[in-house]
Order: sequence, then C-alpha cells, then structure tokens
Amino acid sequence: MHASLLSVVALVSLVQAHGVIMAVAGISGNSVGYSVDESIARNCTLISPCQQDTSIIRDVEISANTTGVCGRTELDGNIDISVSVESAIATDNITQVTEGSTLTVTIHQVNQDGKQDIRPHQTLNYSLTFNRGRTIYL
Repeated sequence: MHASLLSVVALVSLVQAHGVIMAVAGISGNSVGYSVDESIARNCTLISPCQQDTSIIRDVEISANTTGVCGRTELDGNIDISVSVESAIATDNITQVTEGSTLTVTIHQVNQDGKQDIRPHQTLNYSLTFNRGRTIYL
C-alpha cells in the first residue's frame, strides 16, 4: 500500500473560529499550518501578537481574487498555496498517511468567534482514521 502525502492545505477548511493548526502527525513526518510562526505567543486573544499568523479566510476576498483559498495572515499577507506546498516539501514538513492509519491534528483556538462550545486559548487534539476517498471533517 502506498503512503499518501498529506499537506496542511487539505486541513485548512477544518478550522472553525480563530485557530491555528499547530501540528499534524500521521505515520511519518509532521506538518504545521501554512504561515504559522511558532514564536508567536498563544496566551492572549488580541490580534497583536496572538493572532498575527492566524488565517483570515473570507469568501468575498477569495471571490475578488484578493487571496487564495487558504486566505491571508496579518503577519505575511496572502498564503500562496504553491509556495507553501513547495516549502513544506523542501523542508520535509509534510506528514504521511495510509489507508487505515491515524492522523492527529492539534489546533490552537485563539478565541470563540464562530464556535461557542470551546474556551479561548484551548488547544484541541483530534485523532482521525484516514480512509481512501474519504473527506475528513472535524
């Protein structure tokens, strides 16, 4: 069975509210969300400094071709998927999964915008089973 490379771009739609994908781990290798700056503080809810690398994804900006589907950050602007994927591959920042393997995703939620049942500053851990052809929703 061939291993599949899983880039964080496939997970970007999984985040609700203001959250950052801090870690993705499969059977081999690890990933983080695109434009995530691990040196940014995670103990506050203000835009500066705690949300500087949080993706801002707005349908109106995507429709106007202002940003791509991964949105933008306050820190780096537009998240260019091709550049991000190339960088992730070059730095071996991509996890691998096979059918039936587990994918663990850690999301730091900055605040409650868009999701009422999670407390601010909470770090979430999800374990998922990867099945071929299956879309994973959190």
